[in-house]
Amino acid sequence: TEQKAFLKAYVDEYNASKTDQSNARPITAEELATLVDGFSLANHLVWGLWGVLQAATEGCEDGLDYMHYAKCRFDRYTHD
Repeated sequence: TEQKAFLKAYVDEYNASKTDQSNARPITAEELATLVDGFSLANHLVWGLWGVLQAATEGCEDGLDYMHYAKCRFDRYTHD
């Protein structure tokens, strides 16, 4: 996936930039999958919290039900 390709390129570049190459090693497929999962969960959590904050400060008068949006993001956080 695009996420895995991005994170692999990022880790590879980080390893290449290290002055001490003794600890540098390629990232494994399992480590890459763990990173993608972790970042996806963090994304759902942050946007769920944003929805709660928006509901508290703006309400739902502009047409977007922020609490519903937050619930959907939290559902993805707990079920992904």
